[in-house]
Amino acid sequence: MDNLSKALCIINRGLQKKYLSVEVEKSRLIVDILKCLEKVGYIRGYIINSNKVKILFIYRGDIPLIRAIIRISKSTRRQYVSHKWFKNKFDRSQSYIISSSAGVCFYSNLFLNSNPPMGGEILLKIS
Repeated sequence: MDNLSKALCIINRGLQKKYLSVEVEKSRLIVDILKCLEKVGYIRGYIINSNKVKILFIYRGDIPLIRAIIRISKSTRRQYVSHKWFKNKFDRSQSYIISSSAGVCFYSNLFLNSNPPMGGEILLKIS
């Protein structure tokens, strides 16, 4: 199990248990994903310690803003998509985080920041 898989297990368990925050191991990919989540308002923020990252969740009442984070692309099976995939498979109740040549991006940032739109490796689905 790699760092991202471990972090997703800890995050999803923390959301189920309604914790205010959880700590995961620090890696560049996890920090980039957290930057995207904070930028779009899915988490309150994160605090970076020497080798850990503390993630602060947002709740509306007692319901977490994020229901679950699902890993799409795995180390054994990479999933790549083009910009056409989003036009066909787009679901308004779910969001995606993608690793592209522009870096780790939230799915709407891909269309706003790139000209023409681009795809990449689809890392996570957020519902």
